[in-house]
Amino acid sequence: MPSMDAKREPTSNSPDARMRRIRASVLDVPDVPAMPVAYAQLLSILADERATPQQLVEILELDPALAGRVLRLANSAFLGVPGEVSSLNRAVLLLGWKWVSNLALGVSVWSSFTDRGGTPAIRLWGHAARVALAARLLARHLALQDAESAFSAGLLHDIGRAVLAVRDREYREWVAGPDRDHDLTTERERFGVDHTMVGRWLATSWSLPAHLVDSIALHHEPIAPDDPADTLAVVRLADRLIHEAECEDENDAVLKAPFAAAIEALAPGRGLTSAWPEIVATVREEGRDLEQLFTGAG
Repeated sequence: MPSMDAKREPTSNSPDARMRRIRASVLDVPDVPAMPVAYAQLLSILADERATPQQLVEILELDPALAGRVLRLANSAFLGVPGEVSSLNRAVLLLGWKWVSNLALGVSVWSSFTDRGGTPAIRLWGHAARVALAARLLARHLALQDAESAFSAGLLHDIGRAVLAVRDREYREWVAGPDRDHDLTTERERFGVDHTMVGRWLATSWSLPAHLVDSIALHHEPIAPDDPADTLAVVRLADRLIHEAECEDENDAVLKAPFAAAIEALAPGRGLTSAWPEIVATVREEGRDLEQLFTGAG
């Protein structure tokens, strides 16, 4: 597969025109999946006030691979469901309509890329899964009403990386390397775009909900003291903290000063700094189930 760099034109009449050509070269190719059928159906029933849990089950049953992955998630330690969840009906009964919907939404999108992108996409999934877990834990600690949305937003925040990894051989090699730089400026200089821009393009073309578009497009934005403690802020914080945890020793969960300050800026006096070691330990332990989701059977 030729590199995306080979398709870039050396000059452009305007920055906007150049960006439109890059967008077309990134998204309008067979390598980038269309919106998964299951995802479109899930969005449709979630927007329908008359929809029933049984309709959710019927949609999942039409995609055995997706159904199997949702059931594996339902049986993961981090959900803490007593006993074995052996059917989609039981998953919906025990976990609730909203939880199963959010699990299915995130997994259906990632399935499109991990099935095409091989090892690099699966590695990206591993990071996304850890961010999703951290976002859910942070949302629960902050008593946010919609921890499920924080989880699905965490799962999808780096989907732009998956698009680029599927599309561009050079990007696949770069993102799989040990020394990749997470700075967006470096990414733009090297590839002409960054993953937040590409993620926004994909999310917009798929008509994803606004809170997911924001988490995909804005998760690298700094956290300001007056930011609301909402899904976007939780995903921003979870992403930063997981990047830090991925670079630290297994036994070291001490926050560096800038990250401790970010926590206090988001939720002063809420005890997040002292809660961080437990969050790290939980993500490391329970994240293994999520990381293995696309490497095992199902």
